[in-house]
Formats: sequence, C-alpha cells, structure tokens
Amino acid sequence: MKQEQKKEVEATEEQRQEARQKARDAVGSDALQALAALRSQVPVAALSTSSASLSSNGGQSAQVGSVVNRDAAQSSSGGVDSSTLTTTTTGETLATREVTKVEVSEEQTAQNDALRKRTAEELRLVFEGYSVHYDRIYRSALRKNPTLEGTVTLALTIQPNGSVSACEAIKSELDDDGLIRRVESKCRQMQFENRPQVEVARVEYPIRFNP
Repeated sequence: MKQEQKKEVEATEEQRQEARQKARDAVGSDALQALAALRSQVPVAALSTSSASLSSNGGQSAQVGSVVNRDAAQSSSGGVDSSTLTTTTTGETLATREVTKVEVSEEQTAQNDALRKRTAEELRLVFEGYSVHYDRIYRSALRKNPTLEGTVTLALTIQPNGSVSACEAIKSELDDDGLIRRVESKCRQMQFENRPQVEVARVEYPIRFNP
C-alpha cells in the first residue's frame, strides 16, 4: 500500500509579514517589561533628595558672598557683593596702617624735639639750683625795704653750650631797680647743660620773691 506524499504548503508573503510582526511585537513587549523592571529598581527618591541638597548648598554659597547668581546674592545679602567687602576691608587695613604711621611719626617727632630743645623740667632744675643766689640778692634788698615782695619774669636766651647770652626782666612787681639789675646779672651768669645738638632757646621764667 503506497503512502501518500504530503504536499509542502508554502506560506504566502502576507503570512510571512504577519509572522514577523508578531515576533517583533513579542520582543518589544518583553523589552518594555524589562525596562519597567529596571526603572522600579532605581532610587528615584534618593536622587531627588540629593538634588534638593545641591540646590540648598547653592543658596547658602550665595549668602556668604559667592556670586553664583547675582540677583540671588543681592537678595540674600542685602546687595553687598564681594568687591565691596574687599574694598572696605582694604580701606580699614590702610586706615589702621595710616593711624599707626601717624602715631609713630608723632612719637618720633616728640623724641626729635626733645633732642633739639631744652625742656621745662631742665629749666626748673637749673633755676632751683641757683635759687640760693637769687634769695641772697633778695634778702640784701629786703633789709633796706622790708615791703619788697612780688614776681619778676625773666626773658633769657640760652646757647647750645649752656651759657646765657641775654637776660632781662620783662615784667616785675618789685619797685627796686637795683634789685632787678642784680637779678638780671645773676641770670646771665647761669650755666645750663652743654648740649651742642639743641637749638638756641629763648624762654621766659618767673621768679617769686617772698619775705
């Protein structure tokens, strides 16, 4: 008994295209499902938090003067930018240096003046040293006129070597010309410290005479 041979059935072109489309649809569906599964595993919340943190840090930097956004920096810092702060700081530093410089200059000037000029303390000490001489002159005149009392103001010129080159009474409460002349003479005999570096000194010095 002969077996019947089955006829090969050829698929039409339309059938082939339909089969290919089904295959593509199947692969696409699986891919979408795979992508969906991957996306469900990504920590979206963590990314959002990190992004918020970056935004917050950016705002803080603007507040401390880092000009990332000029408008934001002005609104958060009151319009003060880093250039103004730098100028102010530099100005304060320069001002401090200038004050220090002035203070040092004034101190140095005072020291230089002390080296070039005779001080009031020096004059007082020298006159105190000669007070016994002036008192002797006064006591001699007082024996003739017990009412003599008052102040004599002397104007004297002191040379750098300490000698007195000129002296006269420019004001006197004593009515005794002889006494005044002797006082002026004694004044011209006074000797101050020899200081070649000082200037010629012209000073006025009062002497009070009391019984």
